[in-house]
Amino acid sequence: MKDTVPSFDPRYKKGIDQLEQIQQRGTEMARDLQYLSHGQRLRQLGLFILENRQLEWGDLITVIQRFQESLEKNRARLSTVMHGMDNQTEVRKFILLGLTSLPGLQKFLFMLFLLLYLSTLLGNMAIMIVVACEPRLHTPMYFFLCNLSCLDIFFSTVTVPKVLDGFLSGHHGISYTGCLSQLHFSYLVGSSEALLLAVMAYDRFVAICNPLRYTLIMSPRACLQLAIATWTTGFLHALMHTVMTSRLHFCGPNHIQHYFCDIKPVVRLACSSSQLNLTLLNIVTGTNATGPFVFILFSYLYIFSFLRLKVQSKEGRRKAFSTCISHLTVVALFYVPVIFNYVPPSLGNSPRWTMISTIMYNVVTPVLNPLIYTLRNVEVKRVLKRRLFSREFLAQKMFCLAACVG
Repeated sequence: MKDTVPSFDPRYKKGIDQLEQIQQRGTEMARDLQYLSHGQRLRQLGLFILENRQLEWGDLITVIQRFQESLEKNRARLSTVMHGMDNQTEVRKFILLGLTSLPGLQKFLFMLFLLLYLSTLLGNMAIMIVVACEPRLHTPMYFFLCNLSCLDIFFSTVTVPKVLDGFLSGHHGISYTGCLSQLHFSYLVGSSEALLLAVMAYDRFVAICNPLRYTLIMSPRACLQLAIATWTTGFLHALMHTVMTSRLHFCGPNHIQHYFCDIKPVVRLACSSSQLNLTLLNIVTGTNATGPFVFILFSYLYIFSFLRLKVQSKEGRRKAFSTCISHLTVVALFYVPVIFNYVPPSLGNSPRWTMISTIMYNVVTPVLNPLIYTLRNVEVKRVLKRRLFSREFLAQKMFCLAACVG
């Protein structure tokens, strides 16, 4: 528009007349309008005479020129102001609304969660100590059980201490970095445990249905590779969600309707689009939850059919059923609330029911797992009675625990 100013806004009468003549000759070239006057042809074509065109466009050109000059002068200042506004609106801290805001109920929940957390630590540490220090338990099944106990301790430790701190001090804030860290480690441990339960089902399948090749298939090297694969897959799954969540922009409300930084309540607060995050949550996490669960179900259907049709010894059936029932109970306690949380549409569940189901597999299940395996497993109960409470064993507890963790 700046380049055409002489044509839109000529200064001399001679230039105006020349442009009017060019316009008049141009409109006469339309055959259907040859017999009309110049003004009628302009009206038919929706055009203006030059003087009207000056009034329509001259002020607009001046405004654009002035605006561009002002923009160039104040570009640096505008950049500084916009950067300051971004810093002011970017959320760097979240508030966890938790389970309740009632002071009396918070004291009760503090005692309850503290008791559950201490039970988780003591029960799973006892399992790890017994497995590490009893040579007869150095088998693939108990190796994976030791890994499961380790995961249960980590699973509760990621969330419960922060919940206890909120109940005790009333401080429910968590930094942006702390929130991402909590999200990452909770999904790392949760995904690893989901896969580990499937690996444990495969171990039972091989032990019962193919006992002659069990030591060959489930060799120490194979067991170690399976354990590393479950932890690595869990890490990559958690890393994906952490990176995708860190790419979101948070500029509005910072109140998370949960007791820890789970993905669904966190992405609800994002100002930028979170559609890709929810798609990955539904597809990847949903598959990570349902895939191993379906594998476990088919494995045990085959195991039960095999025991019913091909195992004649009642003692053999009873022993096999005992280990299978223990594992199936743990699977049900873990997978049912997980599937409830992640298989339906990601934003369809109410926050209250989501928190209840999360507590089941995040807090309650780690407490029950040691009890289930000790109460249903005769061999573990025998070793616990014989060694865990003996005087000679007390001096070895810390050393064996360090060896198991290492």
